[in-house]
Amino acid sequence: MNKIIRKYLKNYILIVTLTLNCFNVTGQGFKEVASEIGIDHFCYDALVMGGGIASLDYDNDGDEDLYLVGGLSSDKLYRNNGNGFYEDVSDIAGLNFTNNFYTVGVVAGDFDNDGFRDLFVTTGRDTRNILLSNNSDGTFSDISEQAGILEISWSTSATIGDYNLDGLPDIYVGNYVEYDGLPFDAHLVAGLPNFLYENLGNNQFEEVAVSMQVEDNGAALAVAFSDVDDDGDVDIVIANDFGHIYEPNALYINEDGDFFSSVADQAGVNYEIHGMGIAIGDYDKDGDRDYYITDLGPNLLHNKQNNGMLYSEMSEVSNVEVSDMTSWGAAFFDYDNDSNLDLAVANGNVLGSRKEVTSLFKGDGLGNFSDVATSQNIVEDSKTKGLAVLDYDNDGDLDLIVTAVSDDEASMDKTLFYKNNNENTNNWLKVKLQGTYSNRDGIGSSVKVFVDNEVLIREIDGGSSYLSHNLLVAHFGLGSVEHVDSIVINWMGGNEQILKNVKVNQTLLIQEDQVRHSFIDSTICKGDSLFLENKYQKVGGTYYDSLKNGQDGLYEVICTKLKVMDVKRDTVNVTLEKGQFFKDYKIQSDTIFVEEKPSENPCIDLVIYKIKIIDVITGIQHGKIGDELNIRVSPNPSIRNYVEVNYHLTQFSDVKISIHNVHGELIDSIDNMKQQIGEQQVQLNVGNFRPGVYYGKIETNRKYHTFKILIE
Repeated sequence: MNKIIRKYLKNYILIVTLTLNCFNVTGQGFKEVASEIGIDHFCYDALVMGGGIASLDYDNDGDEDLYLVGGLSSDKLYRNNGNGFYEDVSDIAGLNFTNNFYTVGVVAGDFDNDGFRDLFVTTGRDTRNILLSNNSDGTFSDISEQAGILEISWSTSATIGDYNLDGLPDIYVGNYVEYDGLPFDAHLVAGLPNFLYENLGNNQFEEVAVSMQVEDNGAALAVAFSDVDDDGDVDIVIANDFGHIYEPNALYINEDGDFFSSVADQAGVNYEIHGMGIAIGDYDKDGDRDYYITDLGPNLLHNKQNNGMLYSEMSEVSNVEVSDMTSWGAAFFDYDNDSNLDLAVANGNVLGSRKEVTSLFKGDGLGNFSDVATSQNIVEDSKTKGLAVLDYDNDGDLDLIVTAVSDDEASMDKTLFYKNNNENTNNWLKVKLQGTYSNRDGIGSSVKVFVDNEVLIREIDGGSSYLSHNLLVAHFGLGSVEHVDSIVINWMGGNEQILKNVKVNQTLLIQEDQVRHSFIDSTICKGDSLFLENKYQKVGGTYYDSLKNGQDGLYEVICTKLKVMDVKRDTVNVTLEKGQFFKDYKIQSDTIFVEEKPSENPCIDLVIYKIKIIDVITGIQHGKIGDELNIRVSPNPSIRNYVEVNYHLTQFSDVKISIHNVHGELIDSIDNMKQQIGEQQVQLNVGNFRPGVYYGKIETNRKYHTFKILIE
């Protein structure tokens, strides 16, 4: 191939690629729709450090609402109306008082396990943080002081997790820096210790960071409870700013709820960077959690190595460094439902007027990413900080929201909402947990989906990203898979729950141990079947199915305990003459007649009549039949071991005498007796006969004559 041809092909490929990209831009991808769907928000922050977002269903109507931090303005609560639009209900919810605080970040969780999600809002310098209790009527109340949330600091991100496994969600708060002038980064005094609020129940909290050895005096901007070592309890990941001055990034391992051990050095994650945000996900599908840490640039991708607590830094190899921008919030999520985790990163310069575009990287499931922001229509530039993913329209694909932050109260920058308009036929599954022994939201628990020899892992997020909280539902893209082989839920504390053969394209509600509306006891009779797990089951056992409930449209897992009972069968032998009636049916030949019999058990008892047809009428008394024989039996009833049968022959004949029971079955016989005309006497041995009625049959000249014997 000569140079001219190669050049022509290269230019042709470039033209085709650009054309396809243009088609992609106009045909699908994401669309920025904030103003269209009713969101009008930006975070006014003199220090340009806030911008928290929480996705939550605060009113339990089945769709994701939004809490957006306002900084020096009031926070906003947007109610999802379920029709593609949001409504600002901040006033109705009683949130105007937040105007008195410098709000920074937010997480949502059911702290009192009453079924309604509450809010924890972090605040800036000289104010306490805010604990908002959900009153279950659309309003919130500030219960911070009576709950024991009293400490004052410059708090940034918070995260929720039950570190001591008592079923009550605790709160870890990252605190930033102390400064004595502006700009603050030029007047730093010290990094601030973090808070750990232990949930004591009844909306009471106690700060225990020092005793649990997790105060960490760095400049924390992002914190995350996460089960790093996969042992059933939550550990703590911290992204620290000014790592070269104060403390590097930190990793604390939970030691059975008694204290935490610092292992960042051994794990290889103690980077001295300007740590900003955290994303958690198994991006290479090797069965463990990996961690993406954003920075002033470049970002870090910590890939966990097999069999141990050691991480390799893979951002450059995987093409997710984002070295030319300042990155903040981040999240792994599967935007195109192809089963591979993708990565979104919010970017925003701190100093100067330069604005930056949110990054979107498409993953291939093998550890590689490609930049698809432009082809996916993510092109708006802004100073974005917070980032969260959610499925606001419940269509099975994930949408994206990033907050705009400005120190100008009249800024034209607005929070951006990217609606996912990708058109594909890929399947999906959303899993919503409801704990009973664990915290009600299932935060910290992991959900594993097994499909096509792969395992997909999601951890229920207690707050990570930057100042923000993603949806509390585990979302799985499934590609072309039409049925999930099994789902394994590892609840906090080690309780494991397994579901098999699950339908796709549904939101599945799974209750821990299926305590409520979960178990169905079903009994079938042996030989019958019941349709469970997509086929007819005839064997007893435990089966799992997902059924849509009539209240909120979610699918619940129904566990059916199937019992197979034996059918009681009684057999009765019946002897009839051919043509006689039995149960109103005329019987012409040997047959079996089955009759159902009422029973106290679920299965009806059966009576099986085995009908045998004979040619003689049984039960005729001894005596004369026609004019041929005059049969006499003595003694009758028999009191001896024998009876004598007397009869009269009118002609020479071969005689056969046989004895039958009441069912017509042959008991004994005497054959080939050649007898003359006149009186005959035959002695029959009946000593071995059981008491009862027997019938004799005398055969002469192809004719039958019967008699009856009674044995006492």
